[in-house]
Amino acid sequence: MSKFGRLATIVDTSRPQSLLEHWERNTTVHFMFSQQNRAKLDALQELVERGQVKPLIDSIIPLGDVAKAYERVKQGGVQGKVVLDTNASS
Repeated sequence: MSKFGRLATIVDTSRPQSLLEHWERNTTVHFMFSQQNRAKLDALQELVERGQVKPLIDSIIPLGDVAKAYERVKQGGVQGKVVLDTNASS
């Protein structure tokens, strides 16, 4: 990561990770804490499969166009998540 970069992460409280390296590089770190819970994940999967929960997706952009995805979010007005597709070619 470059100096003064940005990092977004989910920290698993059962296996904390060290963010010291990023702190030393003056990285802006955005994070949330979570705990692994298989039962909740399974329940969520059921709701999605039954169509009771639908993710709101603004756009799907190939990973190779990550700069385009960043600009899409930065410009504002996004309605839902901007998804990076790791299988698509740009």
